[in-house]
Amino acid sequence: EAAQIHQGLLHGRQNSLQDMKAMVKTWKNRLPIISDNLSHWNEIFTWRQQHYQFIANHYNQENDQGSNHSMLGVHASAQAIIHFGTVARKQNLTSVCLDSLSKIYTIPSVPIVDCFQKIRQQVKCSVQMAVERGKNELQEGLEVIESTNLKYFTKDMTAEFIALKGMLLAQIGRSEDANKAFSGAVQMHDTLVKAWAYW
Repeated sequence: EAAQIHQGLLHGRQNSLQDMKAMVKTWKNRLPIISDNLSHWNEIFTWRQQHYQFIANHYNQENDQGSNHSMLGVHASAQAIIHFGTVARKQNLTSVCLDSLSKIYTIPSVPIVDCFQKIRQQVKCSVQMAVERGKNELQEGLEVIESTNLKYFTKDMTAEFIALKGMLLAQIGRSEDANKAFSGAVQMHDTLVKAWAYW
């Protein structure tokens, strides 16, 4: 699959764009599940990252302002990193999760939805680590949210961040601040089920 895509892109074949999209879609559907061994998947994701970078670089070099094909490689790369991190977190491998999520910073022009998912996973890691290591981890999760520039995110994403902040504040023991955060999240996006659930 990958060799065909590389050859098609390098030689400008007509069907290379459709082949590349089909390959990326197939890879997005071939993901680890919670019970899988992550050492095996780490090698697969590393190999895929190289191909996603090739796709992004190829279309960036074409400088086609009307097309956004390079973002397909960027988004697929970010989604793979986030998914790997999510599975690692669910296997209680929070340090592996955080290490995986930090790789997003190596990708230029990450879409905002991927930034949102990355930050959400970071906060969930903090909550999970707090069970083992204590409330200092909750403070780190709170700092992640507070250092995030919310103006780039949609209203529902911002509301979820504020609700997560409320959840962290409640677990730290700052009930009044937590209630203000939950109230703010619900006022911002009153149909956000997660805000109501955290409250």
